[in-house]
Amino acid sequence: MDQLLTPDFWKVQLAFVASAPWLILPLLLVFAVIGWAACSRVNKGQIEGLKSQLNARDERLQLARDKEQDVTEKLAAARTEVTTLRDQVTLYVKGEALQIVQASVGSTIAAIEQANSSSNVLRTTLSEDVLRALDQAPVTLRSD
Repeated sequence: MDQLLTPDFWKVQLAFVASAPWLILPLLLVFAVIGWAACSRVNKGQIEGLKSQLNARDERLQLARDKEQDVTEKLAAARTEVTTLRDQVTLYVKGEALQIVQASVGSTIAAIEQANSSSNVLRTTLSEDVLRALDQAPVTLRSD
């Protein structure tokens, strides 16, 4: 190992390369081609890996956009429902809805009382007519 670090070793090696360029230059060329091919394969593998990562990222991005769209639609529906509920609460707070319900209940009670009184008058009238008819009609029992 110490021999590689001495200047004499490198002088001898340089003299050998200078004396035989026909042997050294083709070897350097072969090693350069092998290095270039190895580097090309490594780069191709890295490119494929990066492409697959990019596709996975695009899929996740699309999924996130779909979820965002769904959440946006639900938020819009919720805001619409909140607005509707606020309007209903405002009506109840103002008492308009309560007055409408009270008026409706009052008119319903009045209609029931009127129907009841009409029914009583009709019952009384029918009772008197039936009693008179019974008094005037002979009672016959039929056995068929």
